[in-house]
Amino acid sequence: MWNGKETKGVATKFTGTVLTYGTHFYELHNEGVKITFGGDTYTLGGNAVFDLGCSALAVGQRAIEPRINMLTGSATVKTTHAHEGSISTEEGLFGQVPQSAAMSYFVVRQLHQHSALSLQEKVNWFENYANQPIGMTNVKTLTSVLENVTPYVGTKIGKCRHVHSAKLVTTSSWGHGTAVYHF
Repeated sequence: MWNGKETKGVATKFTGTVLTYGTHFYELHNEGVKITFGGDTYTLGGNAVFDLGCSALAVGQRAIEPRINMLTGSATVKTTHAHEGSISTEEGLFGQVPQSAAMSYFVVRQLHQHSALSLQEKVNWFENYANQPIGMTNVKTLTSVLENVTPYVGTKIGKCRHVHSAKLVTTSSWGHGTAVYHF
């Protein structure tokens, strides 16, 4: 399914083969999908809600690297040395260490609320309203290359860590929560 400005607020079955970014989001219903984006491969689990975007390698640089923003779901990412693909959630930004070797990593985000999100809650997430659904993100490298984690919760928000795995949790709203790293 997809939803956005083009669908005028009505979730619509997606029948194409090319995903676009900027004006809508996608949601999977019990069927995973493999996406080649910016030279990297993202394999998303069967219930992911996500949109496509870009990220930068450092503050002040242009956002030109592929990024998937994920409200909920799981993703296995295979990056290349030339394109450093990332995943962002409410809890942080996850990707390869800049200028490192190609790698693979796994990210899963679970929401704290157990009821299904309403369409309005999904639209609010996509529009980046302040009151986002809180949850937990786990990330781990699937290779010997370390994972780059830029936390949006815990201590030293925005300061990157190079880790084997991490667990980040929002407890009330953006910037409030905990982060545990395994170096």
